[in-house]
Amino acid sequence: MDRRLSGRGPALSTDGLPGATVEVANGQSVTLDLGAPREVAAIAFSRDRSGLLVNFPVTGYAVEASLDGAAWSVLLDRPTSRAAPAGQVEKLSPTQARYLRLKVSGQHNGPARLDEIAVFGMGA
Repeated sequence: MDRRLSGRGPALSTDGLPGATVEVANGQSVTLDLGAPREVAAIAFSRDRSGLLVNFPVTGYAVEASLDGAAWSVLLDRPTSRAAPAGQVEKLSPTQARYLRLKVSGQHNGPARLDEIAVFGMGA
């Protein structure tokens, strides 16, 4: 299952405000549409900064990029990583992408909870 961020629900994970979480089970992903190709150099994600759901971390993940939403390249693969309580920042090799996908490959105690996702790069 792929949860594209548009309109309501999962879109709250990019609003800059803590509180709303997106549940992402093993094998699921959250796809960000950057609107146009951009150079991306890092991705950050946090889990439940309110502290209510700290037992649902992402324990494995990959970051993938695409220019067209069809052909994907793996930028980062962390199959056995554990996200820090406040969040995780991952530097990426700078690449052009319109879409970034955070794909969960492991979670603890049920679906992982993602609070906020941010992408960093250069250019417009």
